[in-house]
Amino acid sequence: QEAFANQEHLAAVRYLFRACLLRLELANKRRIRRGATNREYLRRYRGTPAFEPLSRFVEVIDTKWYGGGSCLLEDYQDCAQAHSTVCRFAQKVTNAHGP
Repeated sequence: QEAFANQEHLAAVRYLFRACLLRLELANKRRIRRGATNREYLRRYRGTPAFEPLSRFVEVIDTKWYGGGSCLLEDYQDCAQAHSTVCRFAQKVTNAHGP
């Protein structure tokens, strides 16, 4: 939220991506490998409802961070929506595991 408030859209996108990974880690009760690349994280969730929203993050980070592009407000908004989708999915997984 702080990065977004400072109009640091790319940093905000990267923080949201990390938040997604942490939510999924907690929901699945499995640690994620810290040294993995974004594409490795994405492959881990292939075939799950988290894949599509995570792919949006990877696309933005690859083209804007590594590719040197400008991260626009629209990119952040798309990723914020993707984050919400991952949160809903993670909640369903958590509920399926029980208390």
